[in-house]
Amino acid sequence: MRRRISLWAATSIVVLVMLAAFNFGCLQRRVVPLVAKSQPLGLYRLNEQTTNTVVLTIDDGPSSRTGELLDLLAEYNATATFFVHTDHIDQCEAGEAMIARMLTEGHEIGNHMPSDRPSIELTAEEFDAEFAKADSRLRELGAAPTVFRPASGAFSDETMGPTLDRHGYEHRYVLGSYLPWDVYFPAPKRYAKQLVNGAMPGAIFVLHDGDHHEGRVERTIETLRLLLAGLKETGYAARSLADARNEAGTMESDRE
Repeated sequence: MRRRISLWAATSIVVLVMLAAFNFGCLQRRVVPLVAKSQPLGLYRLNEQTTNTVVLTIDDGPSSRTGELLDLLAEYNATATFFVHTDHIDQCEAGEAMIARMLTEGHEIGNHMPSDRPSIELTAEEFDAEFAKADSRLRELGAAPTVFRPASGAFSDETMGPTLDRHGYEHRYVLGSYLPWDVYFPAPKRYAKQLVNGAMPGAIFVLHDGDHHEGRVERTIETLRLLLAGLKETGYAARSLADARNEAGTMESDRE
């Protein structure tokens, strides 16, 4: 029996194809404020005032090639927030070493659950257990996570909010300013160009690490290389969420 594709899945595929095929940066820049207004607990763009700074986030690592991503960030004096799947730490031979290097080189580490199972599918009890598992593993390795990105990007505050509060996390769900399509289509040059063209102060960019999809890390390395070079040419700096907030706070203090 042929499996029917759901309307939601079909719509998602059409949207992703359109995003990949055309430069929809301007459209997304208009849509983000509307979505943020309807979902105030979702963090789609840094609220603090920044000047020529974008927030760089990298999901789903670590992987066998995370070191190359860190090399690029060091080359461009950039920092990132790595939203880590903690199961991947143990699946990757150098997983623990990569976490240590992220911390040593000034990057931020956020909780992205143990695996890529959509967080929205979990009951409150399941979510609490999985979140706590990931948080505990990160703290064992010296991280002190305070920010959370739900796996697959959808959230239910009724299910997840009490757990965030109990573990002392920011009661926000870090999402992104542009719907990422980089994991679905092998077009790193186009994705990087769209992000550079769509750069605006406080924008949150999303890239993806991880060995569990063939070819993904290679695409992300190329995307990151082009993105950092393009941002430098346009006068933008890529920072972790924590660093962008600290810089915004310093600017505010200077104005006072």
